[in-house]
Amino acid sequence: MVAVIDKDVKQIRRQVFSTEIKEFFNRDNVFRDEKHMTDYIYDNIDLFFNDIICSNEKIIEARKEYPIKKYINQSGKRNIRFDLYIKTKENEYIIELKNPRTKGSTGVYSQLRNSIVQCMTYKMYKPDAKIFLVSTLWDDIVFELINYYGLDINFILFNKEYTAYMSIDNTN
Repeated sequence: MVAVIDKDVKQIRRQVFSTEIKEFFNRDNVFRDEKHMTDYIYDNIDLFFNDIICSNEKIIEARKEYPIKKYINQSGKRNIRFDLYIKTKENEYIIELKNPRTKGSTGVYSQLRNSIVQCMTYKMYKPDAKIFLVSTLWDDIVFELINYYGLDINFILFNKEYTAYMSIDNTN
């Protein structure tokens, strides 16, 4: 099930995730690039957090591109960083943002699959944090992966007009 929220975040409509929702989340509604998406959300962080993530907590700290670990691999120095990090009195939130490219060698599925691995890595470093994967596009297998393995990842489809939440059905 997915809840699609209209532009004013007042009206919630429930529907089965199907081709019906594709009109809201398609290649025409994506951001210019991931940096633009990150900047847009960060510039509107209070609204984004209160309307989409959690309405009953107040942000104490919000950072973008928040580094948590430096390491060296075969290709040189690397950083593990959160796209967005939000701290409230009650919780920590880690938000991985994806604005998948639809052209080139990697498709939406492979980019979101890699994002799931990133989210699992974040959970390893911050086990008590709430993890969100926010993407402008989706692939059905991503929902199946999160559900099948019972991953503690909240998946949200997002663009400037609409938001949709994936809810896991554990009754299957």
